[in-house]
Amino acid sequence: MSQKTSRRAVGAAVAAAVAASICCLGPVVLLALGISGAWIGNLTALEPVRPLFILLTGAFLGYAYARIFRERPEPEACAPGSACASPRYRRFEGIGFVAVVLVVASLLMAPEILGRRASNHDGAGAPRASAPVAAGFAPSAEPTTARVVLSVENMTCQGCLHTVRTALEALPGVEGVEVRLSPPQAVVTYDPSRVSVSQLVEATTEAGYPSRPTS
Repeated sequence: MSQKTSRRAVGAAVAAAVAASICCLGPVVLLALGISGAWIGNLTALEPVRPLFILLTGAFLGYAYARIFRERPEPEACAPGSACASPRYRRFEGIGFVAVVLVVASLLMAPEILGRRASNHDGAGAPRASAPVAAGFAPSAEPTTARVVLSVENMTCQGCLHTVRTALEALPGVEGVEVRLSPPQAVVTYDPSRVSVSQLVEATTEAGYPSRPTS
C-alpha cells in the first residue's frame, strides 16, 4: 500500500509540474511541432495559477519522499520475497525518485531559462555597420531596413519571450528581434522588401500571441 501511495504522489507531482509549465512551455513545444493558431494563446491563462501548481508539486514530492525514505519499513520487517525486502528494488526506487525530482525541476525551470536566453539574445540580430570602402571603389548597395514595435498580447511569462522571438525570427527578412515583458512588446528590425508588418503580426498571432504595430 505504501508503494502505491508513493507512486501516486510522484505521479501527481509530475502532473502538477506539467500544469505549472504548460502556460509557457506549451506554446514552445507546439510551435516546434509545427502546430500553430491563435488558440495557443489560451494556454497563457494558466500563468496566474502557476505558483499554486508549483506549491502542489513541492507538496507531492515531499509526501513521496517521506513515504519512500522515512516511513519505509526496514527489510527485516518486510514479508519475505516482497519488493520491500529487496535491496535492489529499494535502490531502484531511490534512484527513480531522484530522477523524477530532476525532471520536475527541469520542467519548472525551463520557462525561466528560455526567457533569459531570449532576453540575452536581444540585439544579436541588429544590422551591422558597413565596412569602410577603399578609394576608387563604389560602395555596395546595403539592404534597406525598417524597425517596428509590436504590442504583443498574452505575453506574460519568460517562456513567452522565447516563443515570440522564435516565431518572428523564422520569417525571411527579419534581421533582429528584441522582446520584453514590461511593456509586452517585440521590437523587430526587418527588410521591407522581403517581409511585411502584416506578416510579422500574423507570425506572432499564429504562435498564440496576437500583436499590433505601435510605431
